[in-house]
Amino acid sequence: MRIELKMKGENKMKTKNKLLVVLAIVVLAMFAFCANTVIATEETVHTETTVNLDKLPDTIEVKMLSTQAIENAINMSGDLILVIEDAVKEATRRDIDTDYNINIQFNTVVGLTDISTVDVKLYDKSYKEVIDEKMITIGYTDAKWNKEDKDYIAKKFEGVEELTDDIYVEIDGTGFDELEDFLKTEFNRIINDSSIGIALEITKASWDWPELYVRANIELRKNGVLYYTIGGVFFANPLIKVPSDVEDTEEAIIKYCCSKIDARYKRIYLDNYSIDYTFVKGEKENEYIFTIEDSAKYTVTVKKAVNTSTNTNTTKPTIDLTDETTNVKFNASFGIVPSNTLLEVSEIKEGAIFEKVKSALSQITKFIAFDITLKSDDEKIQPNGKVKISIPIPNEFDKENLVVYRIEDDGNKIEYAVTVEGEYAIFETDHFSNYVLAEMAEEVLQVTKKLDEEPKTGEENYVVLASFIAVVSFAGMIVMRKQENN
Repeated sequence: MRIELKMKGENKMKTKNKLLVVLAIVVLAMFAFCANTVIATEETVHTETTVNLDKLPDTIEVKMLSTQAIENAINMSGDLILVIEDAVKEATRRDIDTDYNINIQFNTVVGLTDISTVDVKLYDKSYKEVIDEKMITIGYTDAKWNKEDKDYIAKKFEGVEELTDDIYVEIDGTGFDELEDFLKTEFNRIINDSSIGIALEITKASWDWPELYVRANIELRKNGVLYYTIGGVFFANPLIKVPSDVEDTEEAIIKYCCSKIDARYKRIYLDNYSIDYTFVKGEKENEYIFTIEDSAKYTVTVKKAVNTSTNTNTTKPTIDLTDETTNVKFNASFGIVPSNTLLEVSEIKEGAIFEKVKSALSQITKFIAFDITLKSDDEKIQPNGKVKISIPIPNEFDKENLVVYRIEDDGNKIEYAVTVEGEYAIFETDHFSNYVLAEMAEEVLQVTKKLDEEPKTGEENYVVLASFIAVVSFAGMIVMRKQENN
């Protein structure tokens, strides 16, 4: 009896142990399943490719000026890149370094780089596939930033690819040391708009006539705000100017041009000068083909000065010249300047001379300044007597209040009498330098008028004295009447 009870107790114990083992196995299996599920979920989160820029703001306001957005005149600054990268991290909730690659660039359209528009691209880690892309706007802290000025510059530079088509360099013209100032002056001349500021940085150049090109970065500003940059290679056109007294035949013109080429290369190579070249007429007007050693070929523009002097029995012959860019005209009697005189005019829009002009005309806001030069045989000259200069009058100028000044090197200004004929302001001078056509400011005219209308000192004193006597007399009468009443 005792043996049977003992066996039944042992069987119950074995059954309980088996249940515990099974329960432990089930718990371990469930734990393993859950762990695998978590790992699989984490792997799914990290391997999905649904990252996008939907939550990246359309506009990002940055605490910097437009001029702080670029480095080396064209590249995006590191500070701006960091701001945009932080915004992308916030929008994607991802780590740029581990989950994807990012490319951030200013938007460039037809050669103009817009620094207020940025193209953001997300790439996979191999940089082969674009995951997402978005164009965003950058807002700067410039108080004067406005869309009207931005659009104004864009319209001015619609043909940026042909920007240098109208730049010519004479065979004995601008050297490499003067290149940057020369290009800034030429760009300003082509744009013909003093409200647009140009900053230029040359990164590479080949400036050995007739091979003339530069790689440069250009900043375009208006009212001190930077809106666009231009970067690229700009070519200039080699030029030879032929005096008017050279016979107007192809043979004579080629002979003169070859003499200028020989003189240039002899000056450069001295006694070692030995270059084979050909110089022949091209197909287009004023076009000549300059080929060196049967290999390097250049198109050279040849311009022959035209002597438009007239000669009749009743009037003295005159020399009339017009600058094609500014339409400034020159007129002189024959003998005042040489017959092969050339007129060169450039508008002054910026730089030290422009600042000197502004300082001299501190009370005048409407003006246009020119550097007017006469040349004969590539040398600057001054006339032997009075000559007549005609300057086109801008539409916004009041023809009744015009004045012309010559700005001296020391900043002093010399006023010239002006007559108006049609759309031109005309004055006479015997010296060529920097000249300004200005509209006399209304405030200056009013002050002048007021001074003219003010009474003379003696008259003013008389009026004051008479008033004083009248007051004293009136007071005396009142005192006397009171005494009589008493």
